[in-house]
Parts: sequence; C-alpha cells; structure tokens
Amino acid sequence: MNHKFTSFAISITVALVASYAHAGVGKVSTPEVEQGIFEIEYNARRTSDDRRSLNNAQKHVMEAEYGFTDDWMVGLELIANRSATSQFGLEAYGVETQYEMTQQSEWWLASALKGEYVRADNSRSPDDGEFKILLQRDEGSVRINANLEWKREFGNARDGGVGFETALRGLYRNNAYAAYGVEWHGEYGNLDNLSSPDRQIHYLGPALKGK
Repeated sequence: MNHKFTSFAISITVALVASYAHAGVGKVSTPEVEQGIFEIEYNARRTSDDRRSLNNAQKHVMEAEYGFTDDWMVGLELIANRSATSQFGLEAYGVETQYEMTQQSEWWLASALKGEYVRADNSRSPDDGEFKILLQRDEGSVRINANLEWKREFGNARDGGVGFETALRGLYRNNAYAAYGVEWHGEYGNLDNLSSPDRQIHYLGPALKGK
C-alpha cells in the first residue's frame, strides 16, 4: 500500500519598518517540489509607526500548494489586507506554478522557476503577474535562500514597466520543527527607470519558520 503524508507549514516574517508604509508582503520562496505533498503556508506583515495614519497597516497571504510530480507544483492563494484607516477585507486571489530545475544533491545550488498571476478583487485595481528565479543552498544546519523577482501589472490603473525585487533569507534549524533567522527584502522600481538608492524600499527583520 502506498501511503502519502500531508505536510503542513507555517511561515511568519516580522519586518522592521522604519519610515515607510508599504502594501506588499515580503515572501521568500524555496525551490523544492515534492510529489504528492499538500502544503499550506501563511505569510503576513504589519507596520508599526508612531504616526497614526501609517500604523497597523496589515496584509495576509494564505496559500495552498500541491506537488503533482517531483518537479512541478501548482498552488492557489488568497490575499487580505487592511490599511491604517480601513477595515480588514479580501484584496485578491491568484494561481501559481513552479518547476524545479536542479537539486543540491546533484548541483551546487537547488533552483526553480516560478510564475504567479494574481487577480484583484476590486475591478478598479490592477492584476499582478510575477516571474521568479528561486535559489537555495544548505550548509549543515544553515539554509540560505535567494529570490529574484520581476513583476508587471495588468488591467485598470496599472503602472507601466517591469518592477524588480530581491529577497534573501538565512535560517538556522536546531530541531525538526522550527528554524529561525533573518530576512532582507529590496524593491528597486522599474527596470527601465530604477529608483535612486534614497527612494528604494528595503526591509530587514527576524524570521521564524515551522513545519
């Protein structure tokens, strides 16, 4: 008899935001795909600021993913948010797919390609398309993940051009259930007109991942 086990994962990232309020949610994706594994992931951000107009803005992302093969995964996601002055509500929903290209057991790095399309719940807001390159390296109990991401908006009120973002996470795992470390996220603006360093947005904060 062939037994399949369900994997349940929760990922929580806490970002320390000094002077910017931003609607995005920082997420670091891993390249690993496992056939027959169903995974649920939760990611959230909340701003903290002494200015009432910027304080307590939130965004929450819930994803469900399933590996159809050892290389290919498909997922669905729901995104909810609240600004500092509005009520909590659904913002968007989307679909994603990922293809694992290399494994660290065979290459120096594990790598994958990932695509996402997110449709806004409000017809006056633009949809989002994303393409990512995912990289991972394990050294003993330490895992390093890097993401390169290109983003483009579609539909009403869209911004022109292709945006570029990066993410880096280092985690230390001392048992089978939890790992902790640090994350950094950078947003650089559109590729055809990259923002100057003083206008870029960067987040740095602690990370906790459980499985």
